[in-house]
Amino acid sequence: MLTVLSSFQIGDSALSLVELVERTGLIKSTIMRLMVSLETYGFVNRLADGRYMLASEVMRLNAVYQDALDLERHVLPRLHKLTGETGETASFYVKHGAYRLCQYRVNSPHRLRLHMQPGDMRP
Repeated sequence: MLTVLSSFQIGDSALSLVELVERTGLIKSTIMRLMVSLETYGFVNRLADGRYMLASEVMRLNAVYQDALDLERHVLPRLHKLTGETGETASFYVKHGAYRLCQYRVNSPHRLRLHMQPGDMRP
């Protein structure tokens, strides 16, 4: 079930069963069963066209996670200070397997910059 949820990426407004099959490697019937469970518990919504999008339970869990860490209160002021002192973008990442997950970011005032946002993953 978590494999299916993890297949959603930033920029995905919704995914079809075919896209979920391609991203997870699971068979269509398995994904259909998982999506029924995820929909029942509020993790996904099925759209009129049959595609699925993440639902409010995902956001609620993110809020619980953020609250438990209490990082925002400590990290954001320091990122703002770094950006103010250097004029450059400052970001805070957390290791996520072989990747890094951007949790907080304060963009530089420069027009030319790397466009990333919290939630993006990079190697």
